[in-house]
Amino acid sequence: MLILYDINHIKIAALQNAKDPKLERELSGLETLSFSYPQSDSRCVQIQNEGFIRTETNEYVIKEVNPKTNWTDIIAKVNTDDLYGKEFDSFDVSDNLTNTSNLALAGTGWTVVCDFIKIRHIKLVFKNSVDIFKEIINIWNCDIWFDAINKRVYLYNKMGSDKGAYFIDQLN
Repeated sequence: MLILYDINHIKIAALQNAKDPKLERELSGLETLSFSYPQSDSRCVQIQNEGFIRTETNEYVIKEVNPKTNWTDIIAKVNTDDLYGKEFDSFDVSDNLTNTSNLALAGTGWTVVCDFIKIRHIKLVFKNSVDIFKEIINIWNCDIWFDAINKRVYLYNKMGSDKGAYFIDQLN
């Protein structure tokens, strides 16, 4: 279920007629929600840039509203705007993943949930919190998920599970 909120986080309505909702997650943890909505529905005019859409698991900021003939295409990104706003002139840390992540989140209102404690060194200049986390997942070789509703960053040694399926191009 998709729920529409205005730019002030005031609930407007459920978007029951959303067509083909699709969620794409990048390796950096950032997610994109896209779907189409009928222009004949009165709620369509209330869907505006910088409004919010919530699902059962996350919150997204509407970045694009593209009207077509009978449908409007909407593209929304996971709400990490607080993390983009936190800039670091210098970020030089030699510590475990939890403490390094907490330093990257200082002053943003976000917290970190981590399931392992490897010690590594990270040194960056002129980066925001999201850029720091992109580097963290490379250095610590971990998986990441941004929970915008609860303002948490989850760092896992491995996300998901092995389903036993694989592809071989030489077979058949």
